Amino acid sequence: MRGHVRKRGKTWCFIIELSRDASGKRQQKWMSGYSTCKQAEAALATTLSDLHRGTYIEPSAKLVSEFLVSWLKDYADHNCEAKTTEKYEQVIRNQVIPAIGQLKLKDLKPAHIQKLYSDALSCGRVNGKGGLSSRSVHHMHRILSNALNTAVKWQLLAHNPVKATTPPKPEKQEMTALSAEQSNNVLKLLEGQNLWLPVFLGLTTGMRRGEILGLQWKDINWDRKELSVKRSLKQSKTGVKLARPKTAHSLRTISLSDVVMEILRSHKRIQAEERLRLGSAYTDGGMVLAAPGGGFLRPDSVSTAFAAFIKLQRGLPKVRFHDLRHTHASLLFQAGENPKVVSQRLGHANVAFTLDTYAHLMPGMETGAALKIESLFGSAGAK
Repeated sequence: MRGHVRKRGKTWCFIIELSRDASGKRQQKWMSGYSTCKQAEAALATTLSDLHRGTYIEPSAKLVSEFLVSWLKDYADHNCEAKTTEKYEQVIRNQVIPAIGQLKLKDLKPAHIQKLYSDALSCGRVNGKGGLSSRSVHHMHRILSNALNTAVKWQLLAHNPVKATTPPKPEKQEMTALSAEQSNNVLKLLEGQNLWLPVFLGLTTGMRRGEILGLQWKDINWDRKELSVKRSLKQSKTGVKLARPKTAHSLRTISLSDVVMEILRSHKRIQAEERLRLGSAYTDGGMVLAAPGGGFLRPDSVSTAFAAFIKLQRGLPKVRFHDLRHTHASLLFQAGENPKVVSQRLGHANVAFTLDTYAHLMPGMETGAALKIESLFGSAGAK
């Protein structure tokens, strides 16, 4: 089996001589659309190698848009969380399909994908007002890579063209945190409001929003003064439900102070009184934080309420509910807590990730390190 390349118009193609059919008629395989002779030669070599090894896959004539829609339905819906699938679908329908969806899957080249990234950076916003951030485009790159890896597994493609592209490097996202004084001020301003306890738990435990709202009374060990993170409350278009936390490392135990324990006891008494008052009208799911009348609190409504509260406050940085978690970490580091302990409380995979994430929130640590070194070697050069 042999082949050769040739130019057709402005592009290059390769032709492979196949075995003659039963009637002795000559058979050829043509593949076209390569920008240069070198690209065509490389593709010819790869195809011949695959044919000899018996691993060649006939490229699919299916459109990119058709494949991506089927990937969302047949893969993402069954292998990803509902909220994750919704985000995937949003990126695919708003950015990817309008740009490359009309191409056939077999004709999709790295150059098409690279241009998708470039255009998204310059004018990718749905409202037409500018481009997407490098972080958003990098996220698009991961989604597309995941989808086309599946196309290879489904034998619709021989190779994933995304692997030959260079996505933009995502900018490092710095975390915002409140100071101890600002944190106490927030709690004072929220006193007597339903938002107070979720905010208090965010500041004192470092749990994620879904973990706080998914906390059940059975997760609290009153004798050991600790709680166990076993589930998270997730919200999507299909509704609100309890699910496993973000990662395996998120399953953890968090020690609680006497103040937190007393706050929880008081809240449990108040909740018991409400349950007694409402009787059968109360929906008892055993949740620490329940909606009025029982049942789940909606995670998005908690974030929205907190954002509205922050917007009205002067002298406070623009923080999200998730930044309460960052505040917890920052305050622990400022108090001199061991990074390993902080990492475990937050449910991170390793200490290195914790330090890299919060390094900018610990401005005094580098100075402290310098002073410690000076105490050891400060007199080394003295005469």
